[in-house]
Amino acid sequence: MHATLALPTGRLIVGDPSALFGDAKPLDLVLPPGEYQVSADGSGLELRLADAEPERWETLAPGFDAPSGYVCLLDESALTDFTDLGDEPVDEYELLTERLREHPDEPVEFSGLVVFPLADADRVRALRAGCDRNGRCTRITAEF
Repeated sequence: MHATLALPTGRLIVGDPSALFGDAKPLDLVLPPGEYQVSADGSGLELRLADAEPERWETLAPGFDAPSGYVCLLDESALTDFTDLGDEPVDEYELLTERLREHPDEPVEFSGLVVFPLADADRVRALRAGCDRNGRCTRITAEF
């Protein structure tokens, strides 16, 4: 599965889309702004920031529960647009859920979010960054 993620500010948020609220915080990492490929399989997902292979890996954040069965990535600038979509009685996640139902087992791009199914998992075990020999981040991974 593949999708493209726009990072206009380079401030990446990763989480369960059902628990994505206006107070979500980006990772403590500033990435180069741009559009990047994200790929996923049953074991996790990878955001590819550069072609250089990582020389070392570091844990960015511990895992988190994903009871919705999905994980989303978004730029901090997309958070306000997503959380302002809802209008009672339909909220943002309900609008996203409609799109997810239309495309089961596929990544969905919606209002600045890229959303991937977790296959049979309900938890992201860890978020990690891979850095090249110059210390530049070339990959971000989420392990399912």
